[in-house]
Amino acid sequence: MNSKHSLPGVRLPGATVATIDLMRGVLAILVLVAHTVETARISAHLPVTGKGCTWLPTLVMQGGFWVGGFFVLSGFCVHLSVKKLLERGQPWLREYTWARATRIYPMFLLSLILFGASWLWLGPYPANQGGDPVVRGAWHLVMLQGITGVFHELKPAWSLTYEMIYYAAWPALILLAGGRVGRALWLGAGLAMAVTAVVVIFWKVAHGGSAASWLIPFWLISAQFLLWLGGAFLAHSWSWVSVLNLQRLGGLAVLGLIGFFGLQGWLVQHDARQWMLLLCGYAALPCWLLLLVASAHFELVTKWGWLVRRMALLSYPLYLLHQLVLDAASRLWESPTQPMTFGFLLGAFTLGVVWLAGIPAEWLLLRWRSVWLKKMAAGGLQGGGTAAHPVN
Repeated sequence: MNSKHSLPGVRLPGATVATIDLMRGVLAILVLVAHTVETARISAHLPVTGKGCTWLPTLVMQGGFWVGGFFVLSGFCVHLSVKKLLERGQPWLREYTWARATRIYPMFLLSLILFGASWLWLGPYPANQGGDPVVRGAWHLVMLQGITGVFHELKPAWSLTYEMIYYAAWPALILLAGGRVGRALWLGAGLAMAVTAVVVIFWKVAHGGSAASWLIPFWLISAQFLLWLGGAFLAHSWSWVSVLNLQRLGGLAVLGLIGFFGLQGWLVQHDARQWMLLLCGYAALPCWLLLLVASAHFELVTKWGWLVRRMALLSYPLYLLHQLVLDAASRLWESPTQPMTFGFLLGAFTLGVVWLAGIPAEWLLLRWRSVWLKKMAAGGLQGGGTAAHPVN
């Protein structure tokens, strides 16, 4: 379908918007739980990988599985905004670029400032790899930390590099496809698989498949682009998919996600190869998409307004800042004798700090973003309401 002549702008049901906001908060909390367990075990001098790490902590620490859900949601929400921009039939790349940059950068810059303050106070975290911190910080400023190496205190920010590349790749694919989104999806999937295959082959031949190779992020970025494209596909197809009566399959989708999460933990416990973990993430993709489609019927979620709004505001600051708080707290507290109790207290403390400080900060930054984009739109430049979709 040529998106320039597609159906009028998609308006998501209120239940779907609320579900997405709730999902974002829940996913951030699940990533927090994974890293809390890891931090507590490190503080107690317990292994976090290998045979010395039992199946339960290994399972809980699979935070990367939930990051895959973030990629799916990102592809879905971003393409909904792109769809609206395309339907206007006017130049849209500048508006798209500013919308994406003003969404991802302000909180990230705040996290870098807080990270710098923590280094002045406590010094670098012992697990930080070598290299000039100024150079590494510069790579963070241009969002390449997922390739060059991320500071331990900002460990979750690796995924922002992936996001920025996906943000740049998607409009390029649409332009290459002549504005036809369906063709862009096929082109993107084909290129992603081709790039992944080429880089993996070179990695195997040139570096012997070394886990320390600098090539690993390059094929992981292209491989996980398929998850992002899955979300974009659903947004592109929403007009006809959303009319399907899939309400009863929402519970099945949740059970499927829990099952694939357990499978990934089992695979890691048994030293599975990275490609097996990727296949597990791909297998979970239909569950993420089915959950989004079924969410149109989750009317109960619309009654949880207070919680939904705060979970939406909590998601990004909690995702970015939780490791910074975890690392600082674990260094200030004495080594625990009961890692489970310590982990619970550490996680609750981190959630409380980000809830009290991160939610207001995110609200202020989003308010600034909305006002700024509206002023740009009023001035006839770029920006506007479509770029500030509440679930982006």
